[in-house]
Amino acid sequence: MPRNRKVTITMAKRAKPNQQHDEFVKTQLSDKVNVQDFIRQFLPEGLVAKLDLEGIELDNTTYITPKLAKYYSDLVWLCQYKETQVRVAFLVEHKSAPVPYPHLQLLRYMLEVWEKNLKDEKPFLLIIPIVFYHGDDKWNNRPMAEYFEGVDDDLLQYIPQFNYELINLSDYDDADILRFRMGLLKNVLLALRYGRDSSYLRENFGIFFVEMGDYIETPTGKDFVQTMLVYLLKSSEFSDLEIENMITQIPSSIKNSVMTSYDYLVEALEERAEKRVTRRIIEEVTGRVTEEVTGRVTEEATEKAQIEFIKNARLEGSTVEFIAKIVKLPVAKVQSILENLRIE
Repeated sequence: MPRNRKVTITMAKRAKPNQQHDEFVKTQLSDKVNVQDFIRQFLPEGLVAKLDLEGIELDNTTYITPKLAKYYSDLVWLCQYKETQVRVAFLVEHKSAPVPYPHLQLLRYMLEVWEKNLKDEKPFLLIIPIVFYHGDDKWNNRPMAEYFEGVDDDLLQYIPQFNYELINLSDYDDADILRFRMGLLKNVLLALRYGRDSSYLRENFGIFFVEMGDYIETPTGKDFVQTMLVYLLKSSEFSDLEIENMITQIPSSIKNSVMTSYDYLVEALEERAEKRVTRRIIEEVTGRVTEEVTGRVTEEATEKAQIEFIKNARLEGSTVEFIAKIVKLPVAKVQSILENLRIE
């Protein structure tokens, strides 16, 4: 494994932790097989028995308003329930602390859906809300009536009554998740639970690639592995040696395939980084050039921009070899420039 891998991984722009988590969840729950496995595992058996999971379809509409966006992102599936159709709404909770009054946000969400039904002159569809929570703090799942004091049976009729399904990853340990009969979704749940725990990743990296079998050789399998690698490796900074040690933990039957995906990922990130750097140098050099001389950048200006980039890239932790590759200069030349700048 080449020794500049840490730089190429961290050169990619990082999403904020919660945003990265939400994007990963929504990507995985946009997969029909994953959603079918998820519903079979977590929803009540009596409900699942009446859902036509084979005919479930993704609803590309989002019903999250700006006011709700600070609490949840959503992913909605349409599914036949006996003789009617229902919406299965996955609401991914943003924060690491529980929402104190989830019924209020969920009710607002359901009203948005039903108001759109009304506007579109379509029948109201019942919504099954599923809250996906990944924090460590306890989530107090209580009925909405408990929000109020002094409520007796005569007052209860005036309070909205509805339930939601809470999927709290902290309720399950590794053994529980590995026992789930849900194919690759168990790998996803483990990644979501430990993706931001650098120590756990260093010691248990192989656990995220269990039971993949021949699927890893298929195009969708390769995409899945690359998505997993991006999610796990972007959450923390790892040295080249740490990544090598982590990959040795992967089952030997799929290690070569994972390494191939990793190499492809690194090359893609290097190419993207090189394009960004090239654009940056061009912008820095040509930004002050008049329209009449656009495209005729002087050697002096180019050299100045290169030196500035070399300095900044080295201070940000890039290796001399990687910098030389980006600016297309010999390694010795880059080293000489850094010595003149008194940068090691």
